[in-house]
Amino acid sequence: NLVFLNQLYASIGNSLYISTTKYDSDGNAMLYFTEDNKHTFNNTINNLHPISTSQIAVFFDNEIWYTDIESINETYVYTINKSKLSVGCKAKSDIVTTFDGKYVIFPSQRGLVAMGYQDFVASTEQTLTYLSDTILDRFNKFGKEYTKLHLYKHWLYCYNNNAVYLFDFRNSSWWYFNIKNIDKIVTNDDELLILAAGYLHEFVTDAEEYYDDYYDPTYKTVRQKDVEWFVLSQKLHLGTLNYTKHIINITLNALDSTIHGPMSMRLKVTNYRVNAIESENETLQYEIDVLRTYVKRLNYFKVNQFQYKLSYDDVESMPIPLSLDNITIKYNVTRQVR
Repeated sequence: NLVFLNQLYASIGNSLYISTTKYDSDGNAMLYFTEDNKHTFNNTINNLHPISTSQIAVFFDNEIWYTDIESINETYVYTINKSKLSVGCKAKSDIVTTFDGKYVIFPSQRGLVAMGYQDFVASTEQTLTYLSDTILDRFNKFGKEYTKLHLYKHWLYCYNNNAVYLFDFRNSSWWYFNIKNIDKIVTNDDELLILAAGYLHEFVTDAEEYYDDYYDPTYKTVRQKDVEWFVLSQKLHLGTLNYTKHIINITLNALDSTIHGPMSMRLKVTNYRVNAIESENETLQYEIDVLRTYVKRLNYFKVNQFQYKLSYDDVESMPIPLSLDNITIKYNVTRQVR
């Protein structure tokens, strides 16, 4: 691991090396390490990352140390102190700082961590936010060996050789991509590129180009097809398992500045009474203008459990991505089940 911050910081095994400014007889800068600026730890160093203009964090499996520069008797020396946090970065994994400089993000044994880097100061308590708690089991299984990170605009791409988990900072949502043989995700001229299996690929974020590529063996070529998405809820007893409910409406909240025009999708409802009763497919269509709330009236009585399914509208000539921030079910509790 190599990091440059005023000087070059390098780690090999459990040893940290800090370079010293030195020049040869011709005045050329030299790469020079002294024993005085070497520190040996008890465990293997997994990563190094700058957390301020003068501090480097040293990450282990379950602990963090940080270096600083102090003036002692008019001589600048490096100090190394242990953080109070019992958390660390996984080996072979990346660490990134958000664009606003507010958080340092890294994968740990507990999931993906966002840490206020200014909290490394010994006189203050350090705060952690676990970003992956909503998908904790899946994320830990995905990143069991290592997790690479790449920041791009509003998103954080978490990837390894077999998959990508995308975190959206705007609404703290997670998105999964099944992409194999990933070598690297990079940004080139403000364009996000994925190097996988020796080929460069790009993420298409334009709502007007919403499709998947697939290989057509008949014509031996790559074709495009609509993304056949759907969202299926669990069987919802709505907190009152032993009572019947009157389902009144379903409310959809959308917030997206990239989609303008009609938002169209299919709604299918299944009501569980003595037997499961499925409704006919209904088409929901409403305008999106940055912020929009759509209320679909329902009228289902004596329901014990309720389930809904939202899916793409295959009638539309140009389906667009699902863009919802909240789904709310309005209901009344009626009588107890006997």
